[in-house]
Amino acid sequence: MTMDEDDRRGPQESFSIMRESKGIAASRVLCCPTMDIVAILTTDHHVVVYQSIEWKKLLHVQPSDVHSEVTQLAWRPNGRTLAVGHRDGRILLHDVETASQLIDSGTERLASPIVSLCWINLDGCEESKIRDRTAFFVMNPPVVSSETQSSMYTRIQPVSGEHHILVSADERGTIRFWFHGVVCLLQLDSSLQAIRQVTLKEDLSCLLVALDTKLITYQLPQVKSCKEELVMLAHHMHEIHNLCSTFDSALKQTRTEWSNGVKVFEAKVRLLPGEYAKYGCKDVPQMHIHALLCSGICFPALGIFLSQYLQEQSLRKMQQAFSHSCQTVEMLLHEQLSTATTNILFRLSELRGLAKFHANLHAFGFNIDALSAVITSVEKIFRLIAATQSALQDTSMDFGLFLTWLGEMNAHLTSKTVATTRSSIDTLRLARFLNRATEVAVAYQQTHSPADMEVTFGSRVPELIESLLRERAELQQRWNVFIKHMSTPTTLPSVDRWTFPEPKSIFLDAQWGLFWRGNSLIVLDTNTWMVCRLSLKSTRVIDACMYIRGSTASVAVLLHSDDANGASLQLLPIETPMLQPMNQLHDLDSSDIVIRSRRLSPPPFSSLAANGTRGVLCVLSQHNGTFTMFDGECDEEEEEDASD
Repeated sequence: MTMDEDDRRGPQESFSIMRESKGIAASRVLCCPTMDIVAILTTDHHVVVYQSIEWKKLLHVQPSDVHSEVTQLAWRPNGRTLAVGHRDGRILLHDVETASQLIDSGTERLASPIVSLCWINLDGCEESKIRDRTAFFVMNPPVVSSETQSSMYTRIQPVSGEHHILVSADERGTIRFWFHGVVCLLQLDSSLQAIRQVTLKEDLSCLLVALDTKLITYQLPQVKSCKEELVMLAHHMHEIHNLCSTFDSALKQTRTEWSNGVKVFEAKVRLLPGEYAKYGCKDVPQMHIHALLCSGICFPALGIFLSQYLQEQSLRKMQQAFSHSCQTVEMLLHEQLSTATTNILFRLSELRGLAKFHANLHAFGFNIDALSAVITSVEKIFRLIAATQSALQDTSMDFGLFLTWLGEMNAHLTSKTVATTRSSIDTLRLARFLNRATEVAVAYQQTHSPADMEVTFGSRVPELIESLLRERAELQQRWNVFIKHMSTPTTLPSVDRWTFPEPKSIFLDAQWGLFWRGNSLIVLDTNTWMVCRLSLKSTRVIDACMYIRGSTASVAVLLHSDDANGASLQLLPIETPMLQPMNQLHDLDSSDIVIRSRRLSPPPFSSLAANGTRGVLCVLSQHNGTFTMFDGECDEEEEEDASD
């Protein structure tokens, strides 16, 4: 791109180039609202986020990562999170600072492409009503400290003061309101299948929906009247989702740790049926092990097994693995599973309290019966965890005595040494353990092949772990039913605010709307419903967006001319006297009001993005893959150069 010095006169002072990068085959660019960062959507459906000054890549989302094309992008107002809408209906959130995908609260695959995203701050909330009492009663599960490498319980943080809503619209006309970006509390069935853009007023007064030929609004009195309760509802639901993820991870680790602890022991005892088959014996081995303890008489097949397969070194490995497994499982049950379940149960009770004291939440599909079913399932999980802890303590003591006794019997049978004496209490406990193991083995043999060995020896721990897994799946089903009630589509009356000729493109934000086709650009103030129509003679509008700096509103326009002038970038002010009632609309020559202009070469150009807060304008050239960032403000040095 080159700059024509002759054009630097009067009000038309050229923009200065801040950054120019080539080799970017992009179709769209979005400026971060708070930082010098840009998100670029490439023509092959990659999303790349750059620090625009140093051109440092911060995030790269590839199509292979999500198996779906990207259709829409939106920045969170604080500029730290990017929402990416996909053709399969999913909306994924990416943390720009950590380059990671955030945990969502069940953004579902809707099989309908996302056509518009809008992310706004939720202002005007009464913070006294937004209070999380959880920290006064329960704790979060501990996390491993990077400094001490030990588990430490973390303090539950208060509700963040940044409240925000992500609004999405899909191709079928379904509009969803995602509180905190991840919890859908309202689903609006607009029955409109030609949505171009949606935006939500920050005061929640109305939702604006731009179609091909008209702009309609939806009033949201219910959302506005109970926004604090909805914020708390979304907060608890999001925390419950995170706690369930922690629970699932800990439960999976519990199952793995237990399997690792008994793996060697189970592998050894599975060899017993082979030794018993040589003697044609159909009795369960547990019966003869019990008889050996009580009478001292050893069945030949059992004696061979003890001397050949349960040597001292092998038994020591079993004891070490089993002891480590019991300690780890006990820690997971107490610190992770029990703590997470208590936290979840408290938050569910808080949700039930919200519904009890705020009846207006029922309008959003809040179903008390469905929530009560979820609470019942969590209570059952809590009882199962307690039963597993008790069974683990019994099993740890029983197997410890059993493995020690096996070592003594092995030494006695091989070297005829005198077995170590133990207390009568330990002997009685071991006898009861082996008697129970025999009963379980006999019942197991009735439904299985004689070649199959019952390896749990009556321990209830593996059975209880499997019960926890089944009940967790049941809990998820009941939670999904509760979520389904919350996201039941509703219909609201709409108002046709304005009808216009079909534009080529539309830009819509919380206050301003831009509609253009050819050389005509219409600017709409949705706060006052006043408009102005700008006539850009001998040019064609390629792209346009608002450039808001402080209280000053301007329109950034990317133009193409068929004559020798090629393309240009202009900044046009929007002042109150320019706006007129909709029924008194007339053309306004843009050449009379342009405050800054720059000639661009060579064309064509495809996309424009502006950020008045940061004072930058970004232009994409899809033809030669060039990204250029301009300084939208005129500093003192530029003014001096222009005067010279």
